[in-house]
Amino acid sequence: GDLLVVESCEFQRSFLDFQPQCAAILNVEPDHFDCFADEKSLEDAFSDFANRVPSSGVIVVSGDSDAAMRCASRSLARLVTFGSRSDCEWQAANIRHTAEGVHFELHRGGRSLGQIELSQFGDHNVSNGLAACAVCSELGLSAAEIIASLRTYPGLRRRFEVIS
Repeated sequence: GDLLVVESCEFQRSFLDFQPQCAAILNVEPDHFDCFADEKSLEDAFSDFANRVPSSGVIVVSGDSDAAMRCASRSLARLVTFGSRSDCEWQAANIRHTAEGVHFELHRGGRSLGQIELSQFGDHNVSNGLAACAVCSELGLSAAEIIASLRTYPGLRRRFEVIS
């Protein structure tokens, strides 16, 4: 197809090898200090990544992460926010943790788009799901297509994998 989706990491600044048209920044947290001397150098690397997205592109960014917002806001690309803060464009409401995963009502701009049912567990996967919804919407998928796709997403191998 015409799209390539890459999950990349800041380890050894490997994410700076890409020129994305659409990028998601889920968080900027102290990690990989074998590669970054301090938080400033980490934020500088994320800012460099954000600046690799052209002004015609979009950055989907967690509004819950002040550091991610600082880094993304240095880019000329359009920003789309997701998270729990009231000013985020994409939000999860009525979050329910079940034996099968996590379910929530998907909101965009304060309007309900439907129910998301993830077979993954944890609040971090609510955030990941919101980011995926925002990216997919930016790429032209409808809310119905996004909701149906996430319902069937099995998750990654080795993450909560049932071993019998």
